[in-house]
Amino acid sequence: MMRKESRAMDSEWALEVMHKAPYITVSFIDEDGKPYGLPLSLASDDDVNWYFHGALEGKKLEAIKAHSEVCLSAVTRCAPTVGPKDGSFTLQFKSAIAFGKAEIVT
Repeated sequence: MMRKESRAMDSEWALEVMHKAPYITVSFIDEDGKPYGLPLSLASDDDVNWYFHGALEGKKLEAIKAHSEVCLSAVTRCAPTVGPKDGSFTLQFKSAIAFGKAEIVT
């Protein structure tokens, strides 16, 4: 659930963030039911399916076999900003989150 529903963006905006992000963190649920997040380079050919390559064995594949649910998180334009008068601090950024199911493609 979002902190403020007014901050929700449409899917076109979210896809732009996903495509521009230098990497996307993919969060899995491992075979022990624990969260497992990895920053990965992903590619998409249709804005629906996202792909990453990797070894034919390892923790990512074991996690996908155990629980196919994943969460993708992308951040772009991350720049700290300090208030000119009071020294307050904020962070300017764009972010997007997507949920889905992973499957192994060979």
